[in-house]
Amino acid sequence: MTVHAVMGQKISYYCDEREPFSCLAVLLPFLDLLDRIGCGGAIVADNEHVVEINRTAERIIDEEFAGSAPGPSSPPRRYDSIARLLRPAKNRARLGGTGSVIVQRQSKRPLAVQTFPLSTNQSGDYQMIILVDPNTIPEPGTETLKKMFGLTAAEAKLAVQISRGDTPADIAQANGVTIATVRSQLAAVFAKTETERQAELVSLLTRLAILP
Repeated sequence: MTVHAVMGQKISYYCDEREPFSCLAVLLPFLDLLDRIGCGGAIVADNEHVVEINRTAERIIDEEFAGSAPGPSSPPRRYDSIARLLRPAKNRARLGGTGSVIVQRQSKRPLAVQTFPLSTNQSGDYQMIILVDPNTIPEPGTETLKKMFGLTAAEAKLAVQISRGDTPADIAQANGVTIATVRSQLAAVFAKTETERQAELVSLLTRLAILP
């Protein structure tokens, strides 16, 4: 079971014991947390209204269905778009129930979608939708890196660029510096973060993306 599924189930159990508005207030920070780790999140009501949606989910939906309807995504169109994401799958999750599905996409890695019921009472049903896009790379904040490891502004910027998959040559060109400068800054980042290789550094930075 994935960490997203475990978190979703715990939230589902929590919300079953509380009124919907109290539950939704608790979920807002969770949607922000999903944003920071590069995952989409949305809360959908049983009247097909998207109650809350984070920036990552908005981006994924807009990218998947760009040009399918004029104007910005409205809550009803977002609901329809989420439902459309689930249709091509054989063992599909469904809005209104618990499930997970892998959605194949053209020219992109597959999208993972998980759904969890949040509450069932006289006030209505709510659903948590989590979208996991492998093309999205979580990035730590530069201020977090400066505070945790004592990185300079230039070193923190370089660390984030490394976490995106940029090469030293890419970084040198983007920052207007020499390769030697990039290598010197990278050596300082390795020393301050107590890492030895870029893969180890990227793994560390990905874990720190959850921090505000």
